[in-house]
Amino acid sequence: MFGNTVTIIGGGLSGCSLAAQLSDQAEKPLKINIIEPRSVLGAGVAYSADDIDHRLNAPLFVHFLTPDRAEEFQNWFVDSGGLNRDPDALAADGNIYARRTEFADYVSEKMADYLQANPSNSAITHLQEKAVDILPITNGYRIVTESGSNIESDAVVLATGNRSPAAPSPFDKELEDHPAFIVSPWDLEKIRNIDENTNVLIIGAGLTMSDVVATLSRQGHNGTITAVSRNGQIPKTHAPPPEDATPRHPFDGVMEDKPPHLDGSLLEVFVNLRKRMKEDMAADGYWHWAFDELRDCVWQIWPHFSEREKRQYLRYLRPWYDSHRFRLPPQTAHILDDALERNILTYKTGHVVSALDRGKQIEVRLNIHPDSQFEDHRFDAIINCTGPVLSPAKTKNPIYQSILRRDLVKETAINIGFDVDAHCRAISKYGVPQKNLFIVGSPTVGVFGDPIGAPFIIAQIWRMAPTLLQTLSSK
Repeated sequence: MFGNTVTIIGGGLSGCSLAAQLSDQAEKPLKINIIEPRSVLGAGVAYSADDIDHRLNAPLFVHFLTPDRAEEFQNWFVDSGGLNRDPDALAADGNIYARRTEFADYVSEKMADYLQANPSNSAITHLQEKAVDILPITNGYRIVTESGSNIESDAVVLATGNRSPAAPSPFDKELEDHPAFIVSPWDLEKIRNIDENTNVLIIGAGLTMSDVVATLSRQGHNGTITAVSRNGQIPKTHAPPPEDATPRHPFDGVMEDKPPHLDGSLLEVFVNLRKRMKEDMAADGYWHWAFDELRDCVWQIWPHFSEREKRQYLRYLRPWYDSHRFRLPPQTAHILDDALERNILTYKTGHVVSALDRGKQIEVRLNIHPDSQFEDHRFDAIINCTGPVLSPAKTKNPIYQSILRRDLVKETAINIGFDVDAHCRAISKYGVPQKNLFIVGSPTVGVFGDPIGAPFIIAQIWRMAPTLLQTLSSK
C-alpha cells in the first residue's frame, strides 16, 4: 500500500457520493474501491425499489450526488424526458417528485462517468462482492469478502446506509417464518403476491407504510388494510413553495451555523420550535419553515444534548419529529386519501399484544390507545414497517459484527448507531478515534441525530472528506 487506497463498503448514495467527492477534491490520484454486491452502483436500499408509485419524498432539487452540482439531477431528469416517462411526477405545487428508480439511474450513470474519468485521475473500481470481515493490519485494514477475496486498504469507510429491519415482538420467534408475516417491507415480491381480497395489517405508520399501501393499491387491493402505530403519528405533507422565497442552494441550509434561538436544552429547543411553528401557522398557514430551520442544523444541536435528554427524545418526541420530518410526496398522499375514502385503509393507535398461528392466517390482539381497548383480528398478511434495527449489535450485518467483535468501534451510549467523532472517525471500545476507519450516513444517527436523506448525507461527507484525505496524505 502507498497511502492512497480507500475502500468504501456500500455502493448506494452514501458510498457513491463519497467516491465522487474524494476524486473531486484529491490532490493526487487515489485508488478507490467500492464494495457493493449489486450489479450497479447508486441504488442501495433506499432507491432500489422498482415500484412505480415509490417516489422520492422530497422534490428533485434536494437530490444530488455532489454539492457543487446540486441542479444536475433536476436537469438530467427533465433533459432525459423524465416527464414524458412519468407525467404524474409533476405535482400541483409545481415541484417534481420523481420515482426513486430515476434517482438511482442518475447516480449510476454519473458514477459510470466517474469510473471512466474524474478530476484527480483516481482509479475507482466497483467490486461486486459482499464484505464480511475487517482485520487491522500494519497501517491499514484487510477486508475479507464472502467469496474469500482479501482487499488491503489504507483507509476504510463504512457507507452501508439503512440497516435491515427485524421482526418486532411478538413476531420475533416462532412466527418470524410464518408465510403470512413479511419481516421486510422492501420485499416487494412477497407484497405483490398478497391476494387483493385479503385483510392486511401493517405494523408502523411512517413513510414505509405509505409505500406499502401504494403498492397494494396499484394491485387493486379490495380487502382491508389496517396500519397500527403506538403514537398515531402519520407523515405530514409538503407545503407549497412560498411565492416570495429567495432561491437558495439546498446545501446552504445544512451547512450554515445554527441560529442562536436554537441553543439550549432539549426542552427549550422544542418549546421554542413549537412556538415558532404556531406563529407561522397563524401568519400563513404553514409550520414547515420553522421546522426545517431546526432540521437543517440538528447535526449541530444533537451532540450537545445529554444522554438523558437523548433518551427522552427517543421515547417521547421522536415520533412527532419523524412525522413532520419525513413527508409524503403529494402523489402518495393522494393514494392514501383515496384508500381512506374507500374505507380500505384504517389507522389505529395502539400496539400488538399477542399473535397466534392460525394456519394460513395470524390472529392478533391489539391494545388500542389511549383506553387500552383490546381487539382481536385475523390477518392474511402482516407487514413489518417498524423501521431498521437501530442497535448495530442486534443486526445480522457481518461487517457490523466484525468491527464490534474486534473492538474497532463501539455503539453510542444510547445504543443507536456507531460512535464516531466530529470527523466521522470510528471510536474504538476504548474511546480512541480510529485515524483510518470512518463511518458515514445513517449508522451515525446516534451521534448526529438526523444524518438521513440526500442533502444531509452529502453535507456530512463534505465535512469529513478533508480529514480522510489528510489521513491518506500523511501516510
